[in-house]
Amino acid sequence: MAGIENIDKYTVKLSFDVDAKVFEDGLRYSYNKNKNHYNIQGFRKGKAPRKVIETVYGSNVFYEDAINEILPAAYQKAVKELNLHAVSKPEVEIVSASTEDGVSFTAKVMAVGEASVDEYYSLTYKKYETEPTDEEIQKRIDVDRDKNARIITVVRPVKNGDIITIDYDGYVDDAPFEGGHAEDYRLIVGEHMFIDNFEEQLIGAETGENIFVRVKFPENYEKADLAGKPAVFDVKIKEIQEKELPEMDDDFAQDVSEFETFDEYRDDIIAKQRKIRENDAKYVKEDQVMSELASRTTVDIPPVMIENRMDVMLKSFEEQLKYQGMPLDEYLRYIGQTKEQFRETYRPGATNSVITNLALEAVARKEGLTPSEDEINAETERLAHINNWNDKQKSEIDTDFVFRDLSVKKAYDFVMDHALEIA
Repeated sequence: MAGIENIDKYTVKLSFDVDAKVFEDGLRYSYNKNKNHYNIQGFRKGKAPRKVIETVYGSNVFYEDAINEILPAAYQKAVKELNLHAVSKPEVEIVSASTEDGVSFTAKVMAVGEASVDEYYSLTYKKYETEPTDEEIQKRIDVDRDKNARIITVVRPVKNGDIITIDYDGYVDDAPFEGGHAEDYRLIVGEHMFIDNFEEQLIGAETGENIFVRVKFPENYEKADLAGKPAVFDVKIKEIQEKELPEMDDDFAQDVSEFETFDEYRDDIIAKQRKIRENDAKYVKEDQVMSELASRTTVDIPPVMIENRMDVMLKSFEEQLKYQGMPLDEYLRYIGQTKEQFRETYRPGATNSVITNLALEAVARKEGLTPSEDEINAETERLAHINNWNDKQKSEIDTDFVFRDLSVKKAYDFVMDHALEIA
């Protein structure tokens, strides 16, 4: 029988035992695992009986591995018996151990109490229009038109969106600076690739014209000797070009798609945009419903839960960056933040995620939304498959975790199914 004692607001101390039979199973496992490590006179290596090894090396020679083998299951059994939601690694102490009486343990661990959720029926979300607008469709068509545009030279003043070729010389305190000179530089006006309002000041200039552009370097500019300083650029407009977009006709549709007519091509874009909006609607509904659920939830969260969730979110982001070929350190240098500063940006989302998960667990308990044994087995098999676990690893899966995870998913479906759409 496991016991529990409150240590502080979030920490409890468990007391639990393993009987002599289970401990003997552990000792037998430890002996078979380690017997080849002992040299006993008169016996070939690995052939000495356990009693002989214990006589030579001490009766508790196999205790450590035996206890490590039996402890996880014993701890999980105690947690389940006490209906405890542990949220940190346990600090385990061995109180006593003997072949006659088994092993007694204590474990300090942080735990969270059950959440209280008010009125989780009929949570609301705002209607999200899934039919794409004409403007949205035209914008998507214009993307294809832009990709197939011809670049032509024009004789007129510069306007936004033009591709211009320029020479420039930059000065700070009336002196040229490193990197401030370029010839035949191609620039798309309006993309804001230059500092401050450099590009805006070129609008209205004509081919062959020289103009002076006055800007200020950002305070956090990468070159410290230029940071925050005003600068003047002598700019010569050498060529002005624009994109000539193709006509929206059947020829265009055949060039950019598998369709023969423009109407077929446009209908396909409408269908794709509608699908995108339908997916967006699901995310919008989820965000609004889960946010309202969290707002109706009362629970005292141990800080370690938030910290752990932040670590998971940061690790996930780091893996995404690796997939894109960028180390986290490089990304942090790019945005000008330390790892600690960036990690802190996850705190609000991590807090909301933890609260929402605890709320769904509470809903699952109230509604009796428990997974069947078949569902737990199927999920265990799925996890083993995607993680390529062997039989031993599969046998070590925390079924209580799988149970909670599946219960949360059932509660999520329940809440979402009962949510009400409002205008």
